[in-house]
Amino acid sequence: AGLGQLAKLDALTSLELTENWGITGSGLSELKRAPLTHLNLAMCDLTDAGFLHVTKFSGLTSLDICGCRNISEAGLCEMARLNELASLN
Repeated sequence: AGLGQLAKLDALTSLELTENWGITGSGLSELKRAPLTHLNLAMCDLTDAGFLHVTKFSGLTSLDICGCRNISEAGLCEMARLNELASLN
């Protein structure tokens, strides 16, 4: 099950996963077909490797990674791939 089940929701544009310590990069990769424009991962235990999957959501306009202490400066540099990003927390 997991996040892959959410990918079946063709109209899913906004996803709030705040304080969800079980979120992983592989779980996020299952959402790659979802047309997400807003993703909230605040206070999740995401690493640089997991964050790379977030950068593949090319349609993101809003991203919240507040409190994600395991994302380094190198991981944050990968956000340059998110050309549509207008809001970052």
